[in-house]
Amino acid sequence: LDRLADRGVDRLMVEGGGEVIFSCFEAGVVDELHVYVGSLVIGGRDAPTLADGAGFTEGFPELTLAETERLDDGVVLSYEVGDAGES
Repeated sequence: LDRLADRGVDRLMVEGGGEVIFSCFEAGVVDELHVYVGSLVIGGRDAPTLADGAGFTEGFPELTLAETERLDDGVVLSYEVGDAGES
């Protein structure tokens, strides 16, 4: 990320699965989180989650709901991300 900043990049959108998202949270580089909740129910014992990987056992990231937007039959939830363990 430092190299990108050196090149003038001050915003970066990362799309990925739970492992990628967890890695970004673990590295402390997430300041916004946008989640789309659609009109399908997908699940099961082995279904992936939003943040797979090792998971959080302490220092959970604090999320503040900043905006909601209806999109077709779903909704986009936009969160601001605070520091882990912040109250």
